[in-house]
Amino acid sequence: MSLNSDFSQPGVSFHQQLINISQREKLTALPVFIGYADHPDAPVLERAQVTSLQNYYDQFGRDAVRNGGYLADAMRLYFSHGGGQCYVISLGKLIEDAPSVAGYEEAFALLADEPAITLVVLPELPLLDENQWESVVNQLAICCATSLNLTGLIDYPSAPADAEKYNAKWGNEHWAHLAGYWPWVMVSEDPAFPTRALRAVPPGAAVAAKMQQSDKQRGIWYAPANLRLERVLKPQYDHLTPVTLFHPDPRTGRSVNQIRSFPGRGVKIWGCRTLSKQPDLRFVYLQNQRLIKWIKQTLKDAMRPYVFEPNNEITWYRLHAVVRQQLKRLWEQGGLAGGVEDDAYKISVGLDETMSASEIASGLLRVRVAVATQRPAEFIHINLDFYLTAEHVAATGG
Repeated sequence: MSLNSDFSQPGVSFHQQLINISQREKLTALPVFIGYADHPDAPVLERAQVTSLQNYYDQFGRDAVRNGGYLADAMRLYFSHGGGQCYVISLGKLIEDAPSVAGYEEAFALLADEPAITLVVLPELPLLDENQWESVVNQLAICCATSLNLTGLIDYPSAPADAEKYNAKWGNEHWAHLAGYWPWVMVSEDPAFPTRALRAVPPGAAVAAKMQQSDKQRGIWYAPANLRLERVLKPQYDHLTPVTLFHPDPRTGRSVNQIRSFPGRGVKIWGCRTLSKQPDLRFVYLQNQRLIKWIKQTLKDAMRPYVFEPNNEITWYRLHAVVRQQLKRLWEQGGLAGGVEDDAYKISVGLDETMSASEIASGLLRVRVAVATQRPAEFIHINLDFYLTAEHVAATGG
């Protein structure tokens, strides 16, 4: 008997059919690459979706910048390490090998309209001089701090002395939304002879690809470290290079994640620190920072249909159920710490609990969530504030 058959009885009509209840998960590591391209028909300062290396060549050309520039190298590195769908924003042509900060601010503004993008990679960043590098990094840090979902992957200059000097920059308080990587990696320009024609390129693109794989296979809450870079022959500099880029105590300096070679184990991403100088360890590690951003964005999307509902007990009860469903699922997958739900997360919403009578009358709807990302019952608090015409989400330490 067909599952799509109709059945009829006196006064009764029944129709049975298969319903697909599967949910498509959004990518938690969807990068955008911002750099120079020489192709005459390449879109400039527009978001272009790229699904493969050949698709990138079709839109931006095979040799993006012949005399300097690393966008094409970054795309080859990204797709050779298993990277999937991504976006590219071209800054136009690199004029007379003189990179500048022009275009970056406008490119960052384009990211606000595409909430699916979660990682920002700037392959051309090491081409900038010291002051330009700091200016662009500060702009990106502010962009990531004001966004619910963005994290920046920062490529440092190739030379050890420059990398150390740039890392000592004062920066701003938003550098906690960034993660740095060094040294550059050596790749072959001739696949037929992998040990010949070696070229040093910034590692950020490979990190983005491995982060995307790790999120898919293990989850965004896992540390994006100890991941092998299969297509990299070796780091440009080994671990014996005299350079100080790691600080156990973040108050004494920012830590840049290293690319290391291990005998018998290959080249690996070694480290998962953000560029934070805050002593709170929950914000020092990249996986915690990204997880909190993902939770805020996920809960905001889940709660959006209720923004214009009456601000009463029925809506509060329904919101509590929706938020609990999302957090329980995350906890069951291992994304939150705690053997029982009460140690993993808490949810509050209601009169005299998260809102006063005057706030309710003004149209404010607030849900307060606490999640344990590191240890059971050690909570990070998130306020989800909704108004009739605006939405705001803020996170504060627990």
